[in-house]
Amino acid sequence: MALDHFVSQVHLKNFYSDQLDRRQMFAYRKSKLDSFRCSSADVCRIPDGSTNEFLEEPRAIEEYLKLIEPHYNRACDNLATDKFDHGDIIVLSGFCAFVMSCSPTAMRLGAHFFSVFAALELELLDGIGEIPPPPVETGARSATELLQSGMLRVDVDAKYPQAVSISQISDLARNFASSRWEILLNAHSSSTPFVTSDYPVSLERVQGRAMRVVAFRPDLAVRIWPNADIRDREPTIEDFRHRYLAPSKAEVRGVVRTIVRSAEDFIFSPQSSEGLKRLVSKHANFRVENIARRIPVNGGTKLHNSQHVVERTSG
Repeated sequence: MALDHFVSQVHLKNFYSDQLDRRQMFAYRKSKLDSFRCSSADVCRIPDGSTNEFLEEPRAIEEYLKLIEPHYNRACDNLATDKFDHGDIIVLSGFCAFVMSCSPTAMRLGAHFFSVFAALELELLDGIGEIPPPPVETGARSATELLQSGMLRVDVDAKYPQAVSISQISDLARNFASSRWEILLNAHSSSTPFVTSDYPVSLERVQGRAMRVVAFRPDLAVRIWPNADIRDREPTIEDFRHRYLAPSKAEVRGVVRTIVRSAEDFIFSPQSSEGLKRLVSKHANFRVENIARRIPVNGGTKLHNSQHVVERTSG
């Protein structure tokens, strides 16, 4: 049984600490509010996590990663020195797409979406008489009543949304590679580094728009803005736009806060920091969640799903 990493080791190793001879990093855990030292091999891994039997080729994602991981550090170096090309952007976009497809956070969010969607479909079928009445022992008159009472629940195998995401991973990577990037060069990384997590494609909202914030290294991060100008066609790499920014220490701390709040459980840093420990404690109860809304449309119902960082409601 393979122990598959859902955050690439080549990424995590960039957060190794000089204090630990560049062989380990410092980990902070939201669920237990503890901290410890670890290597990239110790964390962010699941037995057969990359194996998906819903796919014709169960280990397909491993072939995809062969196009990404060997080139990750070169792409980071080129981005940091303004020497990048389209290939580098595709590599880094591919890393982001991998995390958003295969991490436990991605699978949890995907399973929740499909369960909400399936429940809505069940109610619609029930409304037109396609679902037989439930047993009288339940005390409910319909499947809809069972759903609303909590007696009936739709559970989704999290491997199914993972399979859907893997089958569409190239499209997601292309969307990232055709977006607007703010490239953040952290000149304060020796004292105030960027950190990473077990869900490093962090979520940030500005005026209702969802952006992704990713720290590739302690000195290099990006803020990815969706390209709102593309409406009537497929995005291409030619749509990519970028600008370089030099964040202040306060702005770096703001990025770190975003990463901590979006993390599922673990945060990784090249520094042992009481300040980071306090930040993790303060935001330990936050994570990315789906917010699903039903919208009436032409006599039917549209399901609108969006992601937000909120106080966790379960688990």
